[in-house]
Amino acid sequence: MKGIIFTEFLEMVEKDYGFEVLNNIIDKSNLQSNGVYSGVGTYDHAEFNQLLEQLSKVTELSANDILKKYGHHVFFTFYNNYNAFFANITHPFQLLEQVDSHIHKDVQKLYPDAELPRFETKRIGSDKMEMLYSSKRRMEHFALGLIEASFKHYRIKFSLEINEKGKDSVLFVISLKK
Repeated sequence: MKGIIFTEFLEMVEKDYGFEVLNNIIDKSNLQSNGVYSGVGTYDHAEFNQLLEQLSKVTELSANDILKKYGHHVFFTFYNNYNAFFANITHPFQLLEQVDSHIHKDVQKLYPDAELPRFETKRIGSDKMEMLYSSKRRMEHFALGLIEASFKHYRIKFSLEINEKGKDSVLFVISLKK
């Protein structure tokens, strides 16, 4: 897992819960990296899960709720730092359709060893989209946070269903509200 996922997570923890909580979750985790991450490094996904589990214990939030909150955090960080990905995008459907075809392709060029999730989108008319998320890491609640944040950013109301589609996949069904 790329280091940027770790560094942004730790930044969110410190910002939202404070330095003491950040140190606490690092200390209580058994991390080969000792909790020191570089944005361009590659680290074991198990370390992320340990940090997530420790934060869940401290905050009494479920790991899924934390992942969703983290998705919101990352969306706005990416929007502020990588605005080229958002150029000429006026609707979240447009953005979601470009995750695999543009954004992940660019990430893969920079980090050929990155193991990225797959996002397959399909429009069902002008007001509905299906997005199939596939990843052995099962961080779909992180993806859910990113989706929610994109709709919040573009100020578009929506509803969402999540359906299991196998061991490593879920289907997001996103409908616009009128």
